[in-house]
Amino acid sequence: MDTKYIISNDGAKIAYSMIGKGPALLLVHGGAGRYDKSLWNNTGWVERLKDKFLIITPDIRGYGESDKSEDSNFYSITNILEDLNIILKECKIKDFYYIGWSYGANIGLQMCKNNKNIKSAICAGGCMGDYFYKYVAPRLRSTYEELNERKSSNSLDKINLDGDFKEWVQTTNLDILIAQYKAWENWTGVNTADINTKLAIYSGTNDNKELLEQLHYQEKELIEHNIRMKIFEELDHFGLVGEVDTVMPWILDFLSE
Repeated sequence: MDTKYIISNDGAKIAYSMIGKGPALLLVHGGAGRYDKSLWNNTGWVERLKDKFLIITPDIRGYGESDKSEDSNFYSITNILEDLNIILKECKIKDFYYIGWSYGANIGLQMCKNNKNIKSAICAGGCMGDYFYKYVAPRLRSTYEELNERKSSNSLDKINLDGDFKEWVQTTNLDILIAQYKAWENWTGVNTADINTKLAIYSGTNDNKELLEQLHYQEKELIEHNIRMKIFEELDHFGLVGEVDTVMPWILDFLSE
């Protein structure tokens, strides 16, 4: 998959790849400073879907080959939605399907609210409302600010960190990630009444406990607004995309309805 680029309205260079044939499908990766558009190749999604869809995989700004910034304003939802809309325009696409995981799920809910051209959307590892932006994002920002301070003072050894995670902290520009969490605190959550397109949300029984609590709390309202919800047994957060054999049949069934 060759990488292409667009220049967004604020001058940021945004990378994306495109492959396949059929109706357009936008696949949007997760965040936390660790993922980019290669996620969809690495987990087998592209191989399974390229004969059914024209697949577009962007690098969200701040990730992969797209531009990055330590300024939280760079990661406003307005900027991110503009990035995706310009990519779609560049590819001469009007109507499209959407699948997003984690960060991509939150972006997908915003797309459902603000873009009338989505045929249907699937959001994995996300939930409705403001909970993530008001409670989770500030806590995550605080955690990474503390890690950044310890990294700067060479005191990471004083806390108990998994070896792989410690290496990632040491080699990652945490200021970029912190800026994203700051930006998310200013995002407005999407409510069920805001959704005007066909939508499904899924998670797993081993996913984040707070997320699962929110989904179970919202279940009745989701049903009332014809939003599909599925909780897969034994899947953790990464398993929502990593366990492609488990989730793909359900996803294809939903997209074909």
